[in-house]
Amino acid sequence: MDLESALVWIISGGGAAWFGFYLCDHVPALQKLVGDYKRYVAFALTALVAIGAWCGLTAVTQGAWPGDWRAWVSELFSVAATAIIAGQGIHAATTLAVYRREG
Repeated sequence: MDLESALVWIISGGGAAWFGFYLCDHVPALQKLVGDYKRYVAFALTALVAIGAWCGLTAVTQGAWPGDWRAWVSELFSVAATAIIAGQGIHAATTLAVYRREG
């Protein structure tokens, strides 16, 4: 796996969600959060990790940066939403697989 593939995995393959939830489970201040608060913090961390990976991917591939503030907002929203939805999809698939094995 090269750097570009790793960054794409972080953005759209569930990597950012893995990092977000990992931090929530291993950082003492975040471990104290309960219920939906922990989930929302994990979503925010997922979005931040994905945005960082997208910036890295754009720099590595020498892609074009968004032109104006509207393009920035649109691009960053797309990256964050993709990472969160991908993470939730993978979480649902793995949870369902465990449920089917146990059920």
